[in-house]
Amino acid sequence: MVSLVHSKNLLLAAVLLLPFLLLTDAKTCLMVYMNADSEKSFFLQDDYQELIRAPAITTQHGVRLWVYFDAYNRNPQTLPDTVNTNGDSIVGPFAGSRYITYDTTLKVMRIDQELGEQNSDTIASMQSFLAHALLDCTRSGHNESLMATFSAYGGGFAGFGGDHHRQLLQGNAGIATAIANALGATAGKDKLDVLGFDGSLMMAVEAVDDYAHVARTILASETVVPGQGWKYSSLSGNGTHTQAADLAQDIYLSYFTQGGAIQKTPKSLSMVDTANFPTFIQTWEAFAKQLLSVLQQGDDTARVFVWRARDTANAYTGLADSLSGSVDPSSLDIGSFLDQFNTLCQPSGPFRNTLQATQDAYDNLFIATRVGRGSQAGTGMHILWPTQTSYKSNPPLWNKILYEIEKYKTKITPNYHALLQYILSDAVPNNSSTTMDGTTSICSQSATIQSTRGVRGPFQNGELIVSDAGFVNSGGAWDLSADISTDVSQVAVRYGVNYTSPLKPILYQKGYENYDGEYMFLLYGQVQSNYRGSTVQGLWDQNFYVLNITNVGEVEPVFVFEKGNGAMQIPALYFPADKTDEVSNLQYLDYLFYDYEYWTEQGAQFAFLTFSVNGVGRINNNLALYVADQEKGGVFGEKSREVGGYVVPLTYMDSYVQNRALTILPGGLNQRIFEWKPDYDYRIDTVKATEIGKFLPDIDNVLVNLIASDGGRRVEVRYFDALKPGSNSSACPFPHAEFRTCHAESDGTADGGEGSDARTCGVGVVMASVISGLSALVGLL
Repeated sequence: MVSLVHSKNLLLAAVLLLPFLLLTDAKTCLMVYMNADSEKSFFLQDDYQELIRAPAITTQHGVRLWVYFDAYNRNPQTLPDTVNTNGDSIVGPFAGSRYITYDTTLKVMRIDQELGEQNSDTIASMQSFLAHALLDCTRSGHNESLMATFSAYGGGFAGFGGDHHRQLLQGNAGIATAIANALGATAGKDKLDVLGFDGSLMMAVEAVDDYAHVARTILASETVVPGQGWKYSSLSGNGTHTQAADLAQDIYLSYFTQGGAIQKTPKSLSMVDTANFPTFIQTWEAFAKQLLSVLQQGDDTARVFVWRARDTANAYTGLADSLSGSVDPSSLDIGSFLDQFNTLCQPSGPFRNTLQATQDAYDNLFIATRVGRGSQAGTGMHILWPTQTSYKSNPPLWNKILYEIEKYKTKITPNYHALLQYILSDAVPNNSSTTMDGTTSICSQSATIQSTRGVRGPFQNGELIVSDAGFVNSGGAWDLSADISTDVSQVAVRYGVNYTSPLKPILYQKGYENYDGEYMFLLYGQVQSNYRGSTVQGLWDQNFYVLNITNVGEVEPVFVFEKGNGAMQIPALYFPADKTDEVSNLQYLDYLFYDYEYWTEQGAQFAFLTFSVNGVGRINNNLALYVADQEKGGVFGEKSREVGGYVVPLTYMDSYVQNRALTILPGGLNQRIFEWKPDYDYRIDTVKATEIGKFLPDIDNVLVNLIASDGGRRVEVRYFDALKPGSNSSACPFPHAEFRTCHAESDGTADGGEGSDARTCGVGVVMASVISGLSALVGLL
């Protein structure tokens, strides 16, 4: 599946938009709802100023602009180029909410009504503003083409908003109700021509479902978005007859180059034709129903490829992940999943036709869709689908989010929910002895191991990793591959260091007795893996990443998720600026024996940093921080450096210390907490594996690991000594018998390069997944 608008071809973008733009000339009413009563105020102030510079608004008369602006009461600001109802310039900052319009005579923004403090997340507030604007637009003849945009925090399936007044989101159905009521009362129309959301994650099936009946076109992103948002100053329009479609095109085409192509990531944006949404839902439901029937009949090959397609498809971190504490993103890109399943399974017969019809209907949704450089790839729209590992970490919470809470669940996809319930439960056969061959499955490809390469062994019965190979290829990258059983639904390739020997004297100095079997593996990154039939492969370029504040002299290696298309993500915690005392009082053992609930009680919030790498490996200077604000229900938004605070990068571990399994080390080896400040020069650098000892002294060795999971029951890990290809590996920790059981593998060399022995650890008991690693948050629903 290919995006309708290629990321490198703006001309093609314009061409594809032409059918959408060739409408009857009409004057337009543009309604902008800015909920700036939050820490997004810094960004929305800029957006407000951009509106004043937009040619379509300031130099033409084809657009009538109305703005709802709710100021941030904690830090009120002055609105520039704005006069009061009497035409006098506003002096000083203000709080509360206002209706504002552009005065074409005075050439400034003019306040029409002052409302005082409002909760901008209520249906009443939204409906009142839209009705007020629509009534004026109708009277002035600007009601033939209607566009409304909402600027605040996006929660996808959970809604939109985040007003500091109550710090909640308004559900999508509630916002749609406000739009419908305002239209019905004033405009004599049943739909907006364009509905836009300048916020995160709103191009979701669960959201479009609610808005399809009140808007002909929806403009939104399926991922988190930079706080700077859209470039409103790009609104150039189409003379005196500017339509909503012209304005949507201006926003779309300027979005990816605003402030430089790689200044901020991620950047993705799509326009959906809601007239085609029912057809897509019909085909998606048919696909889900037929796939469920196939799985219930025992097609184990299809089951395997469903989960592996889910594992490798693009997915994005969102509100559900902050609630569940999952590292595995749950907002699944639909087109990516369909493509991955088609590639892995290669279905035949009637099911192939069903899949093709679903892909075609999905493609037909989009007027245009695009992903910017350095942003994680995507095809335009996501749907909520947690990984099996994530689901099993907290089934009650996930069941509430997916099926039970009325304002969250999508009623038009019952077949999809039935499929999801089936494959997330233990109902699906998950035993390699039931594996079908390719001739009895809907899949023409087989997931069954046809033959092993013989480079590892002997193996116990029922192992997840049946044979493996690891070597440094001709390009200098570590190449890991494995033959895996049909039980495997998720694989991760991670790299790090063995810090076991240096740990022992540290613990002794702090009064802790050393135990046999203690070990500490610090993990510093995860690369992408790819499946083909019964095999999986991952490549690591032997680079570590370090966060460097050059003007302060603070440097720390950080864990980095490779997201594809040059996109990188660093898991982290964030403390607001007013939590200085709590941060200062954290002790060594608070880091080593990390307890997420304790850290959240001190004020920590789930977060991640993003940056990007170009095609030749150059790191772009575009580090950004996204925080799941628990005061707003866990919704993600960019945190500007002007807001301040403290960032704690999370280093993942595979460790057993003081009879406890440890999976996370906040702040890394040095327990580093970085201030988030505008005058700090943050930079991401790379360090070769051979040089990482300069930042992590006295390490035993450098590791590259292959981790296989069956979705929560078992995890197997293979360890390779990254700096000693061809020699016997000493990476296997032989941990405490109650935690894992391990056995060494025989020597061997892989074809195509130097070999390195691995050692394998088969999990003997159900354990916290090495792949997920975060404890579940207390439910906020």
